[in-house]
Amino acid sequence: MVGDVSLEELRMLRRPFRLWLVRHGVTQWSVEKRYCGWSDPPLVSEGEEQARWLAQRFKGKVIAKIYSSDTQRAVQTAEIISRSVPGSMTIEQALEWREMHFGAWEGLTYEGIMANASEQPGFFRDPVGEAPPGGESFEQLVTRVRKGLRKTFMDVNVGVGGQGEEQAHYVLVSHGGPLRVLFCLLLASPVERQWQFRLDPGSLSAIDLFPGQKEGEPLAAILVLLNEQR
Repeated sequence: MVGDVSLEELRMLRRPFRLWLVRHGVTQWSVEKRYCGWSDPPLVSEGEEQARWLAQRFKGKVIAKIYSSDTQRAVQTAEIISRSVPGSMTIEQALEWREMHFGAWEGLTYEGIMANASEQPGFFRDPVGEAPPGGESFEQLVTRVRKGLRKTFMDVNVGVGGQGEEQAHYVLVSHGGPLRVLFCLLLASPVERQWQFRLDPGSLSAIDLFPGQKEGEPLAAILVLLNEQR
């Protein structure tokens, strides 16, 4: 079974569309292991190289659309990928795909946070139930990702990818937090288990989504690639 759908039922459905999931390339804050949510550092040369590798991975594929977080590091990655796509490709940027907002911890390392804390912050004991000071709760992040997913599904023509037709491809460039949440939501995994999905900077993953009867939601999802790297 895949969700509430058997494999036999899946075989009777129209061809799924593929959602390629990209975690943006490396920044200086990535190298220094600083908390980077809504802060906006650019890619470093290694991150640009990762993006060029991703662009090569998409050569020969017909990409219907590229979605991206509106942060600089994600947009830069998306723009480099778009150069491998024939014709003019619009990148749809959205706040929904931003990383979690870490509030007062933005730009700090774990060691820096702990050095100034009188006791271990609750976030590190319970990241789902506790929020960084002045930052975003995990529940708010999940709500954002749900909204972004629904908008994406509504945007995708559910008639594309019918039996005998070429599979449609879409690309989403985002961050570790939103992408792990997305995996949990699509694969019916508890969000508390998000850390079981390892997604490194500059990595490529993919999920096949079967169009459902309910508008804005897939009928089933199958993980086909996880955390491929240059």
